Amino acid sequence: MAKLFPKARNAQHRYIIKSGGCRQCFGKRILRIPFFTMGMLRKRRLTSFLYRKFMRPKSLRVHTITWNVNSKPPPKDTIAQLFMYSADIYVISLQEVGSYDWSQTLDPLLSNEGFIKIKSRKLQGIVIMVFVQRHLLNFVTHIESEATKTGLGGMWGNKGAVSVRFDIYGINIIFVNSHLAAHEDQVSHRIQDVTDIIDNQKFRDQDVNCILDHDYVFWMGDMNFRVEMPYEEALGHIQKNDINTLLEHDQLRSVMKEGLIFQDFEEAPIRFKPTYKFDIGTDIYDTSQKKRVPSYTDRVLGFHHKVTYGKKDHLNVDFSGYRSHPSFKESDHKPVSCTMDILGLSKPQMNPVKFKINKTVSRTVPMSVSYTSRSMELCTSDWIGLFHVNFIRLFTDYISYQYAVVNYVSHPYSGTIQIPSSTFQNLAKGASFVLCYFSKKYSFSGVSKIFKIKD
Repeated sequence: MAKLFPKARNAQHRYIIKSGGCRQCFGKRILRIPFFTMGMLRKRRLTSFLYRKFMRPKSLRVHTITWNVNSKPPPKDTIAQLFMYSADIYVISLQEVGSYDWSQTLDPLLSNEGFIKIKSRKLQGIVIMVFVQRHLLNFVTHIESEATKTGLGGMWGNKGAVSVRFDIYGINIIFVNSHLAAHEDQVSHRIQDVTDIIDNQKFRDQDVNCILDHDYVFWMGDMNFRVEMPYEEALGHIQKNDINTLLEHDQLRSVMKEGLIFQDFEEAPIRFKPTYKFDIGTDIYDTSQKKRVPSYTDRVLGFHHKVTYGKKDHLNVDFSGYRSHPSFKESDHKPVSCTMDILGLSKPQMNPVKFKINKTVSRTVPMSVSYTSRSMELCTSDWIGLFHVNFIRLFTDYISYQYAVVNYVSHPYSGTIQIPSSTFQNLAKGASFVLCYFSKKYSFSGVSKIFKIKD
């Protein structure tokens, strides 16, 4: 990288050393700054530079996709078109999944783009999957998920919601995928579904033990709110691309305006045509005897608390790229995606657990692993997993695991384990691995540096 300042020439030059473990923190580098020789303009430029690089809130780009797939398998030849957008976090929300395992297609697809699946949750046909860029894993912790049934008065999971929440860059965030009660005249049931989901879902983190306590809340899915107008009239507005008139009769916007649900939630401007209901394999709206009115059933909403942490860190959401994907004709719904830029803290802490290991290990000698926690007491029910460096799924792709060893009396925040040499006997020479620490309270709590098998 090109040097930003000239080399030190005399004692009037001061050295600022900034150390960090990621690209945002500049790695380990020395910046040489002539404080006493530069004029006021240069000082202002320096202050601006230091703020941009070391104090500016961290920005994250979130890309969400929601699709009612109507029990169809993933279109393997075209599914990658939904993932052509640059993002730090991908959230995939599916409804009516049926018997097909979409993760078999999506997991390797996103892994090839540098993502790790940190969590997924399923409730019958309602599925949510959350992926983060691999380099962000050091800032992720407190991963949890929940599910709520709302079908048949809470007895059946054909309708309801699943959610995944976690902390990243010092802020907490939750994604909710819901499939609400169907039919145009069931507005009151949909309102009750949302209320029940909010009341039912509780989390272990006492600071944010319910959905609306989170810094950022993104709620998406097949919400089933309809456009209230005659079928032929709706088709006429669609042919004229008169989106605004359709939205004036949108049930979701009406109940939000009345404050019945989703108070203070926001939605990006809708500039696409209704995403439901189509004849399968076509772009033609429902021609069956029922002739369901074309509607915006598939939505993405966002909410954030308008607060400031410290002097500079504040929460913010910028919506962009709210779109439908009409080229997908497998279902009677079209996929909908939305991109959001959110802000985290300017100086976020990394995972609470740190490992101390060698860069190489032997097949003939046990591997000694030491670990320490910055902020949480360790427990013997915690476990440490051995993973290939390019693992795809955070909680399930471990090769082997061991429970943590903790001295509760003298060292409750540290421990050491020995991984038997036999663990590495069948692993390839030169292959790279990492260790991950999982605790009952914090869920995923740390990842080691990469190490290799040397013989």
